[in-house]
Amino acid sequence: MYSSLAGVAYVLAGYPLLAAISARVRPRPVRRTDDTPSVTLIVPCHDEVDVIATKIENLLRLDYPSDRLEIVVVDDGSTDGTADAVRRALDGVRSNVRLLERPERAGKAAAINAAIAESSGDVIALSDATAVWDPGALRALVQSFGDEDVGVVSGRMSYGGDGVGRVLDLYWRYEDSIRSWESASGTTVGVNGNIFAIRRRDAEPLPAGTVNDELTLALRAAIAGRRIVFDPTAYAADLPSPTMRDETARRSRMTAGRLLSTMGPARGVWTRPGLAVRFVSHKLLRPFVPVMGGLATFAALATLFTTRARPIDRFIASLLTVGTGSVAVASGLGHLLERTGRAVPVVVRGAHLATSSATASIVGILRALTGRQRATWTKRPPSAASALSPQASCS
Repeated sequence: MYSSLAGVAYVLAGYPLLAAISARVRPRPVRRTDDTPSVTLIVPCHDEVDVIATKIENLLRLDYPSDRLEIVVVDDGSTDGTADAVRRALDGVRSNVRLLERPERAGKAAAINAAIAESSGDVIALSDATAVWDPGALRALVQSFGDEDVGVVSGRMSYGGDGVGRVLDLYWRYEDSIRSWESASGTTVGVNGNIFAIRRRDAEPLPAGTVNDELTLALRAAIAGRRIVFDPTAYAADLPSPTMRDETARRSRMTAGRLLSTMGPARGVWTRPGLAVRFVSHKLLRPFVPVMGGLATFAALATLFTTRARPIDRFIASLLTVGTGSVAVASGLGHLLERTGRAVPVVVRGAHLATSSATASIVGILRALTGRQRATWTKRPPSAASALSPQASCS
């Protein structure tokens, strides 16, 4: 029981504390610049007819010299008229946006590879079709490339809303803190593909079947000795999953992709001890927290039924059992309220997210180990995408 609890405590609190201490005692500032290198901003998409015009409108509002920016929308075998929607959005408009059509769906990694091969920017930026960038986001991202040691820069995401988005924002504030501390002392191992930039020279072609494209690109750059930094001043807003069930599906894909990256294209991470420790502590062990928590709970139940257990052991086992049971009950309530269309209190929503994340972690681990995770991605449900706005708040 205690060893499992120690593992959970290390991942969720111990490592973040060590990262914060490292940022304070061994700071490694990033040398920034006001230069505006040439940038290719890639938007891979599949069946995004409902949001792609708004996405283009948003990107055309970026505060960046138009002669230094090319925007490439890659249509990966869409069947809903996404390519036609792009052409309509650009009809009669002089812009730096161009459409790259791929009639056969091959997945996000293949779409990104194709766009990079046909682009010219010194910096490659990535964003999904549903994310709305703050006007100054791109300029903020490239400032960190004034430091020659920096190969990758990732920004901050916001979801907002009163449903799933509200509790996701709470989680991301926690995650962003860890990324800030890691970045301040060297390299973070957490990136967000919705607001992401990498030097062209560090953007190695992604192998076929890559699931987590941005993490693979970032880790391979770090393996080559580049820094991955987090810049909270570069931010974007995205649409949250409409339900926790959709969020679970999204997270399971992310978990599988994370594991597959280090088993395949980014396995070189194990040759760099410092990077490996950060990756294991921050990313690799995170999906196994539910496993450790489950083992601790079973051990606690066994302790309660053991007559020779010490009083302190019984007390801790009781607390753990009651706590786990309370989270399970709250999660069930959250699921019921969500299914009936009623408002879900944020505390209940948090418990629902915890159990949904646990489920996603286990499913993702199994998919990675059995090779059942597909490289193609699933579009966000239309009900959520309908709220996208080019002027959406990113604060």
